Amino acid sequence: MGMTSTIALKAPVRVAIETSPEVIDTYSSDQLIEKIVERARTSDVTIRHLLTRIDRNAFITFDYGVPDDDNGPQVFRLRLRMTESGLSCDKLSSGRRYVAYVNSIVEGKKRTNIKYGLGFPRVDDVRKKARVIRMSSGKFILPRCESLITKSRTQAPPQITLVTGRGRYDGSFVEV
Repeated sequence: MGMTSTIALKAPVRVAIETSPEVIDTYSSDQLIEKIVERARTSDVTIRHLLTRIDRNAFITFDYGVPDDDNGPQVFRLRLRMTESGLSCDKLSSGRRYVAYVNSIVEGKKRTNIKYGLGFPRVDDVRKKARVIRMSSGKFILPRCESLITKSRTQAPPQITLVTGRGRYDGSFVEV
């Protein structure tokens, strides 16, 4: 996996990577993080993978030399793209709003981790999830899709609010 541009990271910084789901399907988040920091890394810098979220786009967030108690580090924003020669990495601007946005997401996940006894990294792949709707009568309905209906009856207990599956949503619902 070759990278067509060199990135200069200076610790402490939180790195936010924007990419496509295809890149994440080809390379793991940890491989991408390692590739980005391999030229800049020094022996005393700690790298901590925080979040990976895959939807229509994919987002990876990691800390490069950021202390655990730092709630508002600077954010270095990158875009990774697949090219014929490998991966292309571009630095994007990260204004105050973007920095606040990324840091608020990480802080929210930290609070959730503490509340439920979870840890980092958090990986959320929401590409293949459909929302189940709970009716006032207590019955569950979901988008009409045979693969969703089959999976929901065999795998998802009633308290689960999301089910996985593939198929086309035609606008109608079916009771489960």
